Amino acid sequence: MLEQIVQKCGELALEFATDFRDNVPPEKLKQKILEEVQDELEYPILAHLKPEEQLQIAREYNKLEKPTLMDNLVISALNTDNLHKIKRKFTNEGSAEIMAAYEKCAAALDKKMPTLKHNLAQNMKSLFVAHPETAGMALRSYNQQFCDIDVIDNVRACMTSNPRLIDKGFAVIHKNVHNLISAQENEKDTKFAVSERLATAFRDLYGKYGAHNHTNLDKITENFILLSKHIYRKSQIDMQHTLLQCDSPDKICQAKNEILYDSFKKMEEDERTFGEIYAQNLEQNKEKLEQLDFTAKVSTKVRKNLPSENADTMVMPNSLKYNLIHAGPEKPCEEKFRNVTNARYNIYHEIKYDKPSGGLWSSLASKNDDNVGQWMEFCQRDYKAWIDRKYKGSWHIVPNDDCRILEFHKLSDVRPYLFDREHPKRQCSDEEIWDGLAEFAKTGERRICVNYAAIAKDYDLFIIENQFPNHPLFGDLDCDSGLVMNMKKVSIKDNDEYADFIKNEVSRFGKQLENSDVDISTLKRGGDVRRNKYIMQAKFISLAKQKITEK
Repeated sequence: MLEQIVQKCGELALEFATDFRDNVPPEKLKQKILEEVQDELEYPILAHLKPEEQLQIAREYNKLEKPTLMDNLVISALNTDNLHKIKRKFTNEGSAEIMAAYEKCAAALDKKMPTLKHNLAQNMKSLFVAHPETAGMALRSYNQQFCDIDVIDNVRACMTSNPRLIDKGFAVIHKNVHNLISAQENEKDTKFAVSERLATAFRDLYGKYGAHNHTNLDKITENFILLSKHIYRKSQIDMQHTLLQCDSPDKICQAKNEILYDSFKKMEEDERTFGEIYAQNLEQNKEKLEQLDFTAKVSTKVRKNLPSENADTMVMPNSLKYNLIHAGPEKPCEEKFRNVTNARYNIYHEIKYDKPSGGLWSSLASKNDDNVGQWMEFCQRDYKAWIDRKYKGSWHIVPNDDCRILEFHKLSDVRPYLFDREHPKRQCSDEEIWDGLAEFAKTGERRICVNYAAIAKDYDLFIIENQFPNHPLFGDLDCDSGLVMNMKKVSIKDNDEYADFIKNEVSRFGKQLENSDVDISTLKRGGDVRRNKYIMQAKFISLAKQKITEK
C-alpha cells in the first residue's frame, strides 16, 4: 500500500515540476513541489484512510532500511487526527507502531524541510492526545529532532496527558527555547512567539495540576522561575487569573496556590522578578507549609495504620466534614422533592449537555464565607439576573451520620456508574471510556455519561468536587456541587440554626473521640462555624497521632 502511494507521489512531483519550472526560482523549486505533493497527500489521498490502513502504511514504512524522500513525505502527512470520525480506533499497540514510524521519519527529514517537520510534529500530537501512552515516545522525538516554536505547545500537551513526563517535558522546552533564541537573537517576532507559547503552557499546567498535586505544582514553579526571563512581564502578571481559578480541596495546594497568586499579583507594583517575590513569600509562609505537610502525613498514616476496631471513633461526622449550601426562592422541603432520573437538557436549543432530573442541588461553601455557596459566587460574577429574579435566601444541607455519600475526585470513584451512549444497556469497558473521553477532548461530543439514577439507588448524596468548565463527565457544572438524592438522610438549617448546630456537634464529636469536652472559651467566638470545625479537625489529628505513637 505504501509503495502504491509513493508511486502516486512521484507522478504528482513530475506533474508539478512541469507546472512550476518557469514560475519558481530553481533553489526553491524542490521545496515548492514537495509542499504541493504533501497538500495532495493530506487531501484527498490520505484523508479518508481507515485506522487499519494507516497502521498498514506505518508497518510497511518501519520495515524499510533506507526510506526515500517520498516515503518520508507519506508518513509526515499520515494525519491520525481524523480518528474521532471513525468508530473503530487504534489499540495502544497500534498507536505505538504509528508513533515509531513518526519517530523514524523525524530522524530522516532534512533540516531544510520546516513545513514537513511542522506537519509531522502536529501529527504526533494528534496521536498522543488520543493515546496518552505514546506521549513519552513523542517527547523523545521532540527532544532529538525538532527546533520549532510549535514544539512548546506539543510538549505542553505531552505533560498534561501524562504527569510523569513533567520533568522530561520541561527539559525539552528549555532546550528548544535556548535553540530558538540563540538561532534568532535579534528576531523580535520569535521572542514574542516564545513568550506567548510559554505563557500558554504555564497557564495550562497550573490549571491542570494546581488543584490536586502540590509536588507537580513545585516542579512547574521551579521551571517558571527559570524560563520567566523569556516571558513578557505582562503575561507573567496575568498568570494570577489562572491561580485564582485553582480551587483545591488539598490544603497544601491551597496554600501554594495562594502564595503563587500573591506573587504574581505583587508584580503589578513591585519591580522585582517573580522569582525574588516568590522566594520571599515562600519564606514568610514556611512554618505554615511545614505544618500542613506534617498534617497531611499524619492523615495518611491514620488512614493506613489505624486498626479497624477504632473506625467508629476515628471517623469525622458528616456534619463536620461537609458544608453544602442550597440557594433559591424558598426553603427546600421533602414534599417538593423529586427522585433523581437521568435526563438530557438543551441550552439555547443547540448546545447539549448531561445533567440529572430531580434531586436537590447545592454547592460547597465558599472559602471566604461559610454561609455563602460557590453557586452564589458564580451567579454574582456571571449570572446576576438569576439573583435579581429568583434568589430569596440560602440554607445549609447537613448530611446525617448514616447518609450514604459518594464523592467524585477521580474517574475510578464513579467507574461502576459510567455508560456509553451508543451502548446504554451495558457497562462500558475501560478502553471505551478512554476513547470516549479522548473523543470529547477533540469534538466536545459527550459519549460517556454518568448514570445518576443508578447512583441514587446506592447513595443518598453525590458530591462532585474539583470541577472545571465543560467537564467530560458532568457537563457544564459551574462549581463544586452536591446532589441530594434522598431527603430523608439530610436536614435543612438556616444560618443561625447551623451555627448553633455545629457548636453542639463539636462537643458531640469530642465525646465520640473519648476526649475531654471542648472548651468553648478557646473558640474565637461561639457562632464561628469555620473556627469550630478547624479546632475539632486539629483535635482529630492530634489524637490520631497519639494513637499511632502508642502503637
